[in-house]
Amino acid sequence: MLADDERRELRAWRSRQALAVWVLGLVLLPALSLAIVAVASAPENLFRTPLAVLIPAGLLWIWLLGRAPVRWLRAREDERTGDIRSVRGEVTVDIRRGVGLIAPSRYVLRIRNETFEIGAFWAEQLIPGKTYTVRFAPRSRAVVSIARQDRTAVHDEAPADIDLTRRERDLLRLIAEGLTDKEIARELNLSPATVRTYNSDLYAKLGISRRTQAVPIADRLGLTAQD
Repeated sequence: MLADDERRELRAWRSRQALAVWVLGLVLLPALSLAIVAVASAPENLFRTPLAVLIPAGLLWIWLLGRAPVRWLRAREDERTGDIRSVRGEVTVDIRRGVGLIAPSRYVLRIRNETFEIGAFWAEQLIPGKTYTVRFAPRSRAVVSIARQDRTAVHDEAPADIDLTRRERDLLRLIAEGLTDKEIARELNLSPATVRTYNSDLYAKLGISRRTQAVPIADRLGLTAQD
């Protein structure tokens, strides 16, 4: 199940796809159509105007953005169902160099047998060769969270002598499982407002600020099943 911050990340990813669809449908395709009509009506002007550059550049952008409509639809279905998958392992990040605005550079994350396109924000935080848990929406392949899993990072986030109450351990387990505040409230027979208060207290105690940071701590304390 998508956590609240992961759902927000998926929505932001879907918004970027929607922008690409808008650019594709309302700008690139009409502009390219007009350019092709202009060339067809006066072929001799092809190399006397910027059309000789604009047409190939437009075709390249249409090819780059061509998957955006399908990605947007798949991301909408991922958000509707709340499905989530995860993969854990050592990561590598490849950079596919582009040419400025004509073909921007892209970052490719490889982990075990999975490959994802990610933004510069994620790529700059990853350390190649280190172990991470990557959570992603299965249909759109949108990465919604990345958490470092090596022992040193976990040790820094959770002191060895951390002392949690029974309620705090239950809360940490449910957060790590990806339940929303409303779902946790039902599980623990509390109000969502009370759960949010407990969350704040638990985060302060663990020295974390995001739900995804709770996963390695819960693993370390034996509160979740290891993949």
